[in-house]
Amino acid sequence: MSKTVSIAFIGLGNMGGPMAANLVKAGFQVTGFDLSASHLDQAKAQGVAAASSAQDAVKAADVVITMLPAGKHVLGVWQDVLAATKAGALLIDCSTIDVDSARDLAIRNPEDFSKRAKESMAKHVEAMVNFQDKGAVVFDYGNSIRDEARQGGYQRAFEF
Repeated sequence: MSKTVSIAFIGLGNMGGPMAANLVKAGFQVTGFDLSASHLDQAKAQGVAAASSAQDAVKAADVVITMLPAGKHVLGVWQDVLAATKAGALLIDCSTIDVDSARDLAIRNPEDFSKRAKESMAKHVEAMVNFQDKGAVVFDYGNSIRDEARQGGYQRAFEF
């Protein structure tokens, strides 16, 4: 993945703040948002560009990462930002979330959820193939991610 990739990071607390700062240190352009002004200020001090809202953070991002404390927060944020997220963005949730909340997110709009999930898996598999092209050993972990990635538009999905 190129370091010109734009990353939105939603949730800049105890876990998200240091993760966003490490992405900045690695040379990535990171725009962040958190409801806590002190968390946002700490992230800004580490080089994260501050957004005025979660929607503002994601609108130009190639990658959207959420790191939130509970399922209710994940559901609320994704409901707010999905419409603002550009097509083809890689969506990564690193939050603490219960299974029922994850299922609820899929039930709210199953067609869009499925489409976005496949697009995200395509980006994931594309990154794995790119790592392989550079000499890394890659493997999938026993699920159907490669087929889902192919259905999501990535034609090289079965090259590892």
